[in-house]
Amino acid sequence: MKKMGLILVIIAIVGLISIPVYGASATKVNVNGVDLEMKETPVVINGRTLVPLREIFEALNVTPQWDNNTNSVTAKSDTVNMRLTIDSNTALVNNKPVQLEVPGTLVNGRTMVPARFIAETFGGKVEWDDATKTVLINTPSQTGGSKSSQESGTTAAAQQTNNANAYKHLLKYMKQFEGSQFNNVIRVGNLPTYRSELSEVKIVIKEETNSSAKYDPVSDTITLSEDPARVLDEDSLDMGMLVWHELTHKIENTHGDMGVLDNKLYAERNIEYMKHIIGVALPWLEKMERDTNADDAKIREYWSKFVAAFDSVNSLPEVQEYPPNFKLMKEWFDFSVDKDAILEFYQSGKAGERFKKALADKPAADWAGNWETNFGTMSLTQSGTGVNGSYAYQSGSINGTVTGNMLTGTWAETDDRGTFTFTLSADGKSFSGSWKETSPDPNQGGGWDGSR
Repeated sequence: MKKMGLILVIIAIVGLISIPVYGASATKVNVNGVDLEMKETPVVINGRTLVPLREIFEALNVTPQWDNNTNSVTAKSDTVNMRLTIDSNTALVNNKPVQLEVPGTLVNGRTMVPARFIAETFGGKVEWDDATKTVLINTPSQTGGSKSSQESGTTAAAQQTNNANAYKHLLKYMKQFEGSQFNNVIRVGNLPTYRSELSEVKIVIKEETNSSAKYDPVSDTITLSEDPARVLDEDSLDMGMLVWHELTHKIENTHGDMGVLDNKLYAERNIEYMKHIIGVALPWLEKMERDTNADDAKIREYWSKFVAAFDSVNSLPEVQEYPPNFKLMKEWFDFSVDKDAILEFYQSGKAGERFKKALADKPAADWAGNWETNFGTMSLTQSGTGVNGSYAYQSGSINGTVTGNMLTGTWAETDDRGTFTFTLSADGKSFSGSWKETSPDPNQGGGWDGSR
């Protein structure tokens, strides 16, 4: 009897504990007359419908931001700032606590949020159709988005128009590089890849004073500050650059092999690498190409400044901390640039003899001797334009060729192999340069400097 009494007490206590009750999964959600297509079926917990986070926010034209550290989602509109934490019955709306009848939760690994709370927080009107088991949500015309988004609605046709207009500017941006003579040795963008990725991403228009763009991986959305359909033609290159930059984030976030590195941060580093090569190094080649009256000394000056700018990318803090993913850049962005290929290209062109004479047909700089470098003492011997030697770090060896005041070639250590480029100072007492690993990790590289 004592045992039976204890069991009854336990049953009574358990009956007082609030246990989530999951309902049938036939519930649908309709926003502004359109049934939501959801990857995870809505669930009913304690009489409240929970829906996938991404789908409900997209339908309301609001972009969510997910915080892995706090297991919370933040979303903003012009008048509302909301934060909801998974498994918490308290949300924050404009920094004020709001009690939830049922918290957000994880179902099959997917974040589910209460549909009524989310919709009403952002100005929607919510009703229940018991006959069809449907949550009906209607939003006011001013909820989320811009004037252009409100006029066109959130239909598939309107989204396709936004994508098409964005691609038009992206195409014009990419085409500006096609007329360059060094187009054979550098690729700025893989247009089929960008077109494919752009066709899948959602574009949200927000009218702001300054042109800007942002990609959000949670909602797979690019937010543009201006409608690309209305951008003046002379601004097309700027808009194309914005779209290119944000699509690069998307491609790396989706396809990049980042390992333990943060995807978004790694994408920024690769973009900075490409922007540096395009914006800082290549202009010196353009000057060399256009200056038809340049003598040998001037051509050597242009080339030396190009090489210095090209090598300086390896000294950028972000590149040192997160070396570019060259394999990914080649595969997805079709971005590749190689100094040796550029030199060969120039020397084989119409002005090839002029460049050969200026860059190669001059007394070879003297590299022989002992150098104190950041990889230990390096001893070099030279015969004509050929240089070989050794250095202290990892029993390293070096072999190279002199071109003007430059020494380029290969290095080998116990377990690693790679290439290098050195540029001799005017007084011949120091050099600055860079190294790049080719095996086993092509993503490694950095600076290599010395003096004697």
